[in-house]
Amino acid sequence: MHSIFKNMGQYLATGLTVSLFVKKDNKDVELSQIKSAISFLYPLELFTEDHQEQYFCWFVNPSLLEDRFSDFIRAYLTLYGDSAEKIDELITALDSCQSIDEMGTLAQNKSFYNFQWDEYGHPFYVELPYGRRLELLHIDIILTMDGKINTEGIGQFLTLTTSCLRQAFSQYPPAAVLNAYLTG
Repeated sequence: MHSIFKNMGQYLATGLTVSLFVKKDNKDVELSQIKSAISFLYPLELFTEDHQEQYFCWFVNPSLLEDRFSDFIRAYLTLYGDSAEKIDELITALDSCQSIDEMGTLAQNKSFYNFQWDEYGHPFYVELPYGRRLELLHIDIILTMDGKINTEGIGQFLTLTTSCLRQAFSQYPPAAVLNAYLTG
């Protein structure tokens, strides 16, 4: 196993956001305000909304990760600089998956360095009216992760990076949930 979390610290990561969570204990914040805040970061139509006991949840629509997914992974990891052999090995494993659940299991097994389940991503904080902030938790499938970094004042850079990555890969539907974030 290639677990990237052996020596954790603060790492810059890119990944595909598969789940979003907001705690229900946010007093004085209506669901419509939460949705509006999230829509600054993600197109909500790409997610299915769910309400659990303690959280408002959004899960990426499985069809998004089926449409040209292997093509997207190949293009993205090639640009990142992975070897063709490693990319082919991952693509073969992804193509053998019969469902989105199997793809999730592949990510959870951490068999591939650039396709791992990540529950350690730092939350996003979205500004709300009257000086309030909304904490947005997310679960991603890591595609890339590099070096420990100083995280002070990096939020807007991550937003810009996410926007640039989504634009660069916009011909691939999964790019709509591509995300640059901190993990560790």
